Amino acid sequence: MVFNENSRVKIPALIHLTRLGYEYLSLKNEEVKSNLNSETNIMKHIFRQKFLEINEKATENDFEKKFRNMALELGQDDLGKSFYKRLIGEENPVHKIIDCRFLL
Repeated sequence: MVFNENSRVKIPALIHLTRLGYEYLSLKNEEVKSNLNSETNIMKHIFRQKFLEINEKATENDFEKKFRNMALELGQDDLGKSFYKRLIGEENPVHKIIDCRFLL
């Protein structure tokens, strides 16, 4: 058997994530492909829904502002370092983009 990135990393990761309750969205599906933001590779409508769910007091305007800032950060040539700092909360964000309540 030939081992490669798919067999060693991608497929096991997909299996674990689907067991945790995540839904796999294949890019072969035209509906999925059409909803993917080409600049960020983020499914904006899903991200909007979850962002507003996690941040109960956030408005649609808050989401758009956060998404624009994230798109700018991801477009920079810093290999995603500023985006990573946002994820781990180093920049003290007002609105969360990851809900860690399930870890408790």
